[in-house]
Amino acid sequence: MTATMPLKLQLLLEKSLGNVSLIQDTELLNEARNRFESRDNLIEKSLEEITFKIEEGKKVLIVVNTVDRAIELYEKLKDLAEDSGVDAICYHSRFIKKDRFLKEKEIFALDNKNEGGVLIATQVVEVSLDIDFDILYTENAPIDAIIQRAGRVNRKRQKENSKVILFQHYEISEKIYDVKGVLENTFRHFKELNGRRLTEKKLNELVDVVYKDLDIESNDKYLEGLNKHSDIQYKYNFIKDLTTDEKVFTREGLDTISVIPDRFYPELYNSKDRDKLSNHELSISKKRANSVKIISGPLGFKFIDANYDDKKGLNFKEKNENKSLLY
Repeated sequence: MTATMPLKLQLLLEKSLGNVSLIQDTELLNEARNRFESRDNLIEKSLEEITFKIEEGKKVLIVVNTVDRAIELYEKLKDLAEDSGVDAICYHSRFIKKDRFLKEKEIFALDNKNEGGVLIATQVVEVSLDIDFDILYTENAPIDAIIQRAGRVNRKRQKENSKVILFQHYEISEKIYDVKGVLENTFRHFKELNGRRLTEKKLNELVDVVYKDLDIESNDKYLEGLNKHSDIQYKYNFIKDLTTDEKVFTREGLDTISVIPDRFYPELYNSKDRDKLSNHELSISKKRANSVKIISGPLGFKFIDANYDDKKGLNFKEKNENKSLLY
């Protein structure tokens, strides 16, 4: 199931599987949930407007492409939200497991309240949460990601004047989404339709337009994934069959390790409870892990020298202010 099936992908499936048919809800495709706007500036330029929407009682969703940016925006908005008597929530992938569960409960509670609030998040909201906000402020991303984010606004189709506002992306997004031209094409086509209410059908048409010049079968990322899939099938038959050959089931962008913030070291360094240790884990990229101190703890679990709190998650930028608990 998908809300964004590009024709290029459909043709690739047909090539691999034979006849492929799509089952579509044509009534749904002709509905328009939200009005789309495009702005040439970054999200920071609209913080005053966002604050006004919160005070007005709107449930505001902000989505950016990196955890560090989400934390920065949360820091700028949390006091303003609290002054208005509403919740501000930061949500991303760098929360430990038990806190992510609690964070999701907070988000659902905000969603159910008949008052304003703000959720500042990363891509984790694109597929994992069934929430219904009034307005979305989003950093530019590939067209399919924008559509997924927009699906968290007026999800039940009962709101009036719901909006999706698209901003220019930060430079680092070019490294995250490195398929040539996709970010630029996405922003350009939304800008051409600025201010319009877009049906699900029109949004799906935009997916094909943005990706029309992409040759999937010659794309480096596709070829890398295909080769690793072939390795798995040839060597092991089943994904993650007993093996230490890590390279066959990791790829760039998902090449991560699990770590526990050193804040929990005094509590856990002697623990033999695997479930308890696991509930304090989070994932970071191996590249990021190479730049910080990590030590092995009980049962092979790893502890990381980085600041952590349950409001903002793991924050590498603040660790200089704190003494490491790892010895």
